Amino acid sequence: MRITNTKEKESKMRMELVTVDDVKANKITIKTSQTTKMPWESWDLPAWLCKTGGKLVKIKGSICHGCYALKGRYIFGRKKTADLARMEQIGGNLEEWQDSFIEYFKGKLKRLKQEKRYFRWFTSGDLQSVDMLLAIANIAKAVPEIKFWLPSKEHGMIREYQSLYGEFPDNLIVRASMFMVDQVPSSGLGLPTSTVISTPVNADIRHENVCPASLRSFTGESEANCQDCRKCWDKDYKNVAYIYH
Repeated sequence: MRITNTKEKESKMRMELVTVDDVKANKITIKTSQTTKMPWESWDLPAWLCKTGGKLVKIKGSICHGCYALKGRYIFGRKKTADLARMEQIGGNLEEWQDSFIEYFKGKLKRLKQEKRYFRWFTSGDLQSVDMLLAIANIAKAVPEIKFWLPSKEHGMIREYQSLYGEFPDNLIVRASMFMVDQVPSSGLGLPTSTVISTPVNADIRHENVCPASLRSFTGESEANCQDCRKCWDKDYKNVAYIYH
């Protein structure tokens, strides 16, 4: 199915998500990031090309101020090259990118244990367009065996998607990220949220479900990973809070 450009929304206000039968041949090589913190893989973009984040990074007290993905390995060498290559992929044919990801995940399922089937969009970077968000929703729809977590500060894009296409697939957990450190969650989008807190000590009760991995990091533990926690991928947890780092 063709990815409809958002400029066409007046003539076509709604598009059905793709079904498994719509999958085409793989035309793009998919390369993901393997993280030691989370249960499985992620897919990243350059943080310096974030749209909303590019503005927030200049604001002291925002969750993007001092962004970790604008330092060290993220801006040099192989990591930078890989992220720029991913950016180039989505700048081309989004339908091909979408279908290639569907085939990638279907191929992985044959060898992927149930406890590993948790994928994160963007350990760095963020959504670039509503059309990209639609493609991600299509991917999730086609691979219901995998849980997808997408934290995003692009509230405008999320809102436009909702007005055009309705709800997200059940296995795609989109969390609206708050903009400022210690900002309490907002229910304006009707979605699960994520917040960033400066310290877990005396934090507002609305920052429920402090990420255990960030808490372990905060207390100086060497093994700061998800372990068996999957709250980020579970929409029943209305907010997950992360400690600023």
